Amino acid sequence: KPLVVTQSTLRWNATNEMLISASSSANNLVDIGIEIHAFYPSFLVFRQTLQGKVAG
Repeated sequence: KPLVVTQSTLRWNATNEMLISASSSANNLVDIGIEIHAFYPSFLVFRQTLQGKVAG
């Protein structure tokens, strides 16, 4: 299953930043990690971490 980030995850009145990372030897339970930060104007107002694993 794909890891989908929808527009409702992002904050419309803030600067949204997405950090995407591949799997690492430190965390072999996930294949991809996405961390979303929203800043308004310079304060962090929202943060969400998503993780996914390829089936198989």
